[in-house]
Amino acid sequence: MTAMVRVGGPNPQAIRALTGSDVVSLAYQGAILFFSKTATGDIRSPTSGKAQRILAFFYFCTADITTELRFKTSGNVIAGLPAKGAVGMNLVGRWAPLGAVDEIVEIYLSGAGAVKGWICYEEG
Repeated sequence: MTAMVRVGGPNPQAIRALTGSDVVSLAYQGAILFFSKTATGDIRSPTSGKAQRILAFFYFCTADITTELRFKTSGNVIAGLPAKGAVGMNLVGRWAPLGAVDEIVEIYLSGAGAVKGWICYEEG
C-alpha cells in the first residue's frame, strides 16, 4: 500500500508503507517504572540529591475511591481520579511536573482499593 501526501509543496510524493523488516527508531526519554498498590504508598524515590520529573503516566483504580499520583512532601498532584477509572498522559516535550530535590512520588488512595499503573521519569 502506498500513501500519497504533499511534502513541502503542491506535488504529491509517494511514501511506501512500513514492512516487517523495516527498523523504526523512536525518540525515548526517561525510564519506566510499573507499580501496583492496595494502599497509599511510595512509588519512586529519586537518587539522593536529585529531583525527578514525571514525563508520562498511566494508572487505573477498580474501587470507587479518590486516588492521586503526587509528590509526597509538597502534596503537589500530578494526576487524580475522583472515582474508579483510568487516567494517563504523555508529557514528553511539554511541561512536565518536577518534584523538589529528594521528593518521593507516591500514590494516594482515600480508602480500600487496588491501583496499577506506570510512570515514566527522569532525574535532574
